[in-house]
Amino acid sequence: ETTKKKKQTKSAAAAKGKDAEPEISVARLDIRVGLITKAQKHPDADSLYVEEIDVGEACPRTVVSGLVKYIPLEEMQ
Repeated sequence: ETTKKKKQTKSAAAAKGKDAEPEISVARLDIRVGLITKAQKHPDADSLYVEEIDVGEACPRTVVSGLVKYIPLEEMQ
């Protein structure tokens, strides 16, 4: 019975130690707003769009999203 208590104490200490995940914080997110400059359907998938988004960097980002079911292509452009 004492070995069970020791094992439980060790596992509880390990959970609080270095193996624990860092605290989740909104400050770690990098949220950006951009302008969709080009949107088209993905050539190999029916439920995906391929978009070019200008977020103020040197060149636009290419993003693949699963918004086909929710937003028509005309609204994306």
